[in-house]
Amino acid sequence: MYMKTFTQSLIRTLTRVTHRGKEYSISLCRYVKPGIHLCNDEIIALYKVKNWSLSIHDLAYLDYLHNLRKFLEILYVENCRQILMTDIELVDTDKYLKKLDQSLQLRLVELSVDKTNIKLRTHIEKILENRKKVLMGIKPVKTVSIVALLCPNTVNIKDIERVPLNAKNILNISLEPIVEDMLARVILNFRTNKST
Repeated sequence: MYMKTFTQSLIRTLTRVTHRGKEYSISLCRYVKPGIHLCNDEIIALYKVKNWSLSIHDLAYLDYLHNLRKFLEILYVENCRQILMTDIELVDTDKYLKKLDQSLQLRLVELSVDKTNIKLRTHIEKILENRKKVLMGIKPVKTVSIVALLCPNTVNIKDIERVPLNAKNILNISLEPIVEDMLARVILNFRTNKST
């Protein structure tokens, strides 16, 4: 639900910005493969970052930079531009804590039934750790990220298709294809817009 809202908001915002320029043109895009669209003479690949299991609080600064660099290397396709769009929104702390407490109670009941479940114990420890961080003053946020690869139509589509597979295999990051061609058109128009 939040991803859909972010995508619609992104389309509205980028469309508003592109209408301010003098050279606004509507690109015609057609769906090629999941997440891959052909717009005029360019290929646009759109993916939503589904999960990134890294927590900034758990990593040292250099580890975080190393993983970010690896992520950018995975997104690299020769002759393609990379655009990363991220929406970060603060979450109501009280609602977040209430949700954590409900989840914790549910997991504790499950643990009382199956006391040998190590995965469940680990999950409970993570919930308690998150709860402790929020109570210490760290504000909870929700994020949505979209990755766009803009490539000339001479780029081999198989190279683009390898990006989500490499992200999953190397960094355990799931990239979910976005099939909405409207977002592809808006990103292309926004990128090529030449306002004075």
